[in-house]
Amino acid sequence: MDTCFTGRDLLAPLLNRFASALTAAADREVLIVYHADPDGVAAAALVASALHRPLRVHTYAIGTHEFDFTTLVSDVRAAAPGLVIMLDVNIFSRPGAFEDLALAAECQVVVYDDHAIAVERVAVPRNCIYLNPSLDNEPDVPLPSCFFSWEFLNSQYEDPAEVSEASEWLLHVGLHGESVLPAYEKALRFRTPSPQSVRQISSWIYSYYARLDLPRPDDLCLELLATWEQYGSADEARAQLTLLRDVADATRKEIASALSSAVVERTSTETLTLVDATAPLTSVRVANLLASEVRNREGTRAVALGVQELPGHERVMVELRRTQDLSIDLARVVDEVAKSTSLLNWGGHPPAAGLACAPGALAACREAIYSSIARAAAQAP
Repeated sequence: MDTCFTGRDLLAPLLNRFASALTAAADREVLIVYHADPDGVAAAALVASALHRPLRVHTYAIGTHEFDFTTLVSDVRAAAPGLVIMLDVNIFSRPGAFEDLALAAECQVVVYDDHAIAVERVAVPRNCIYLNPSLDNEPDVPLPSCFFSWEFLNSQYEDPAEVSEASEWLLHVGLHGESVLPAYEKALRFRTPSPQSVRQISSWIYSYYARLDLPRPDDLCLELLATWEQYGSADEARAQLTLLRDVADATRKEIASALSSAVVERTSTETLTLVDATAPLTSVRVANLLASEVRNREGTRAVALGVQELPGHERVMVELRRTQDLSIDLARVVDEVAKSTSLLNWGGHPPAAGLACAPGALAACREAIYSSIARAAAQAP
């Protein structure tokens, strides 16, 4: 890889703090909590591999719909780990969640996350560490958790050739899931191994991640790594992942049905088109896909909302996406909505953000989103 990459300079001090925390906890049970999308899955597997102590490392997957962290706090309290590592999880998406988790864990909690976050929302409990390269800087390309974890893994070897091909393959799966793989191929001048397998497995992970009716995929990250290492190539590993493939096949059909049945409303102004799409009740989490789908249909100067009530969860997910030609910062939009509306959690990045509210608060939430987008559009170039 080419070392001329400014992201590495931003990550270097964060990696040092991360490594120091892990060294201090060398003899403790470690719980890796990760977002169950391709970036988080890859990141968890890479950090677990770097620790070289599989019997003392446990993994815990969390979906976006669980970002009120109630279940996580309860489960961490019961697990009583010696160190908690969080990867690709916006712990500040619910105010007070970091404090609740630290109290439940009764140990150090180390978080790496690259989600955009307003500085005033960052409150780190005593003896905990929060690492985010976007807090004080603007990286030339995003620095997702999988790349941070890849850099940490490489720092554990004197000879880079010792890092397994399986680990590099997982890095590519994570980068593809974050839609930044082409940027990394250009910036770091590397070639993606087995591009078809990378794309397909990233898609399969998203399919499992979308399910609301399947067990939490806590060990998925380790299973992917072990499968690749056992069979020796991405294509062979893909052939062995029959559960992921079968889930993906079933999920695609349900997603297609939900997207085709969504209720869509369009509002056009001089500055943009706002598309509001509501999904039918389904066992698949589709709000994010719905928002992306309707945004892509518009093509230019559009902001899309994907709205979905989650059965049995007493919450409504609202996902926001914008077209690339708009400079509206959607992470700031949801921050602004949170100031005037009761939300369960919220957060994201400038081009893609989301929030959750109680069903009874949806009307007020929608109104606040529309108003915030209108103000942002009036100020945008």
